[in-house]
Amino acid sequence: MIRTLTCLLLLLPFGSFAQGTCCQNIIPNGSFEINSGIPSGVGSWTLAESWTNASSNNSSYGSPDYFYLNEDMPAQSSLPNNNFSSNVFPVDGNAVMGMAVYFQPGTLAGTREYIAVSFNCALEVGKEYRLRFYLTQGTPQNQGFSVDRLGVQLSAGPAYQTAPVIEAEPQLIIDEVFQDSVWREITYDFVADQPYDFLVFGCFGSEINAVPIYANSVPYSYAYYFVDDFSLREIGPDTEIDLPLDSLQGICDGETLSIEAPYENGNYEWSTGETTPEILVTEAGTYALTVTDECKYGEASVIVNVGSDTTIIQQETICTEEEYVFEGDTLNTSGTYSVVLERTSGCDSLITLELTVRPPANDTLQLSICESETYTLNDSSYTQAGTYVQNFPAAASSGCDSALVLELTVVPIDTQVVNDILCPNSPYEILGLTFEQAGTYSQFITEVPGGGCPVQLELQLEAIEAAVYPTELNLLKGTQAPLELEIENLSNLTKVSWFPSLYLSCADCLMPLVAASVSTSYEVELIDEFGCAYQTEVQVNVTDDLGIFMPNAFSPNDDGFNDRFFPFGKSAFVEQVNYLQIYNRWGNLLYEVKNFVPEDAGAGWNGQWNGQEMPTGVYIYQMEVQLNTQQNRLLKGQLHLIR
Repeated sequence: MIRTLTCLLLLLPFGSFAQGTCCQNIIPNGSFEINSGIPSGVGSWTLAESWTNASSNNSSYGSPDYFYLNEDMPAQSSLPNNNFSSNVFPVDGNAVMGMAVYFQPGTLAGTREYIAVSFNCALEVGKEYRLRFYLTQGTPQNQGFSVDRLGVQLSAGPAYQTAPVIEAEPQLIIDEVFQDSVWREITYDFVADQPYDFLVFGCFGSEINAVPIYANSVPYSYAYYFVDDFSLREIGPDTEIDLPLDSLQGICDGETLSIEAPYENGNYEWSTGETTPEILVTEAGTYALTVTDECKYGEASVIVNVGSDTTIIQQETICTEEEYVFEGDTLNTSGTYSVVLERTSGCDSLITLELTVRPPANDTLQLSICESETYTLNDSSYTQAGTYVQNFPAAASSGCDSALVLELTVVPIDTQVVNDILCPNSPYEILGLTFEQAGTYSQFITEVPGGGCPVQLELQLEAIEAAVYPTELNLLKGTQAPLELEIENLSNLTKVSWFPSLYLSCADCLMPLVAASVSTSYEVELIDEFGCAYQTEVQVNVTDDLGIFMPNAFSPNDDGFNDRFFPFGKSAFVEQVNYLQIYNRWGNLLYEVKNFVPEDAGAGWNGQWNGQEMPTGVYIYQMEVQLNTQQNRLLKGQLHLIR
C-alpha cells in the first residue's frame, strides 16, 4: 500500500477550483460552497450538494455538521455559529464541513462520522493524480480528543459505511496524532491502479491512538475535526502550467507596479479577487495567482516590496599604512565619504562611509594575584608585582599592531587575629570553619568563602559558663504570679522573647506576670551581650483548687476526734486565714477567730457560744483567706453540728 502525507501550514488562501469537468477538479463541490440551504444547526450535512455522510445519507451511522457564513449576519466573522466552542475561518469561500470522527465511550450509536463524495468522472488507470484538502481542529481545539489514523479511502464504486467503524485500510493515512488548531494542507500523490470514482474521509480502524485535549462537560468525549477545499486533479508535464513570475519585485513610494500572468488565454484568479491577466499594485505584500486552462493548472506568487530613496551609513576601521576601497576609490585617511547609487527599482541610495584610520593600539591589563600564586600571560609567567609589556604585531581586534601592558599587584597573605566568645551549646563559625570547644587555634585557610587570597587565622575562643533551666509554676485560676526562671551565670541580657504572649503582662521582660486561665507552656529565648542565645520553658499549671478542705460536719463531744471545726490542708496558695466566722440560721454571730494558718485546731470552733453548747443543727461559716499573691478570697458554706 502506498502512503504519502505532505503537511504544510496554509499561508495563502487560493481560490476554489473550477467545477464540472474531468480535466479540472474531479471532486464536485470540493469547497462545500454549493448548497440547497443555509444551515441553522448541527447535523445539516445533507445541505452540501454532492456530499453524503458515507452512509448514503442514513443518519444512523453519524450526522456530520455543515457550517456556512451567513451574509445576512455581518457580525459573524468565524465558524461555527452554533453550540461548538471552536472558531475556524474557511480556506475558500464561506463553508466548511465538521464531524466527530471518534466518540468515547464507544457504546454510543454511530461511533464514527465519515463524509463521502462521488467523482465527476472515474480516474484513468496508470495516470498520476494529486489529492489535496485542508484539515484543522479549530481555535481553540474543540473539547475532547485528538486522534491518529485520519485518512481517505478511494474505491471503484460507492463504499458506504455499514458499521459504526470502517475497518478498511485507506490509501491515505495520517499516522500521527493530529491536533493542529490551524489549517494544514494534506496532499497525496499517487498513480491510479483502479478506475476510482468514490472517496470517503474519516478515522479508520479500531486500533487508534486517542489523546485527551480538553475535558468535556457532556457524559462522553469526542474528537472533532473540520475539513475544507477538497481537490483531485491529474498532474504531470501535460497538466502543469509554468508561470515564470519574478518571485520578488520592488517599487518606490507613490509608484504603481504591473504584474502580468505569463500565460495567455487562461482563467485567472488572484489573491486580490481579480480575474484579469494583469493587476496593478501599489502596496507591499504577497500576490498569489492561480491559472487554469481546460485540463491544465498552475500557481505562482510574487512578493512586492515598496521602498524609497534610502541612506546607508557604513563604518569601517583600518590601520595605519592600510588602504580601503570604496566604490572604486582608494582611501587611507580618516573621514566621511559619500556616493549616490541609482537602483534598478528607481529608488536612489546615498551611501556614506565613515572611515577611521587607527594607529597601533596599547591596552593595559590591571590584575591582582595572591602571594605564592603565578599569573601566566601568553606563555610568560609572573610572580612578582610590577609592570610588564608584551608586543603583538597585527594582533588587536582591528588588525593593527598592539602592545599589552600588564600592571600586576601581589596581595600578601592576610593574618587575622580574632578574640571571641563561644556560646553554650552553639558552634562558632568563621571563614568557613566551625569550632565547638574553647581554646587557641592557628589555622591557614586556602579556600576563603566568597573568594580571595589565603588567610592565616589566629583565634582565641573563651567559653561562657551560663545556663537557663526549665521551671514550673502552679497558679490558682483568677490570680496572677511572676514567671520565674532558674538562671546560672547569666547577666547583661539584650533581648527577652516569650511565646506565646497570651495572658502575660509583657512578652519582652525577664519576669512577666501571668494570669492564665488554662494550663500553658511558655517558651522563652534570652540573648546576652555577646549574642549568645538561651532557650527554656516554664510550665504553668492552672487549677481552681485552693488546697483547703472545710469539713461539712463535726461532733464536739471531747472524744478527741473531730471536736473542732477548722480548715484542713497545706495550701501552696494560702498564706493565712484572715478570719473565720460561724453564724446560726438566724444570722447571729456565734464565733469569730482571726489571723491563723490552716490546720490550726486551736483556732477552730468548739460548738459553744458564750460558754453554752449549741444544739445539733445546721450552721453557716464564712472565711476569708489571704493568698500568696496578697489577694483575699472569701469562702462560705454550711456545717452540721452533731451531738
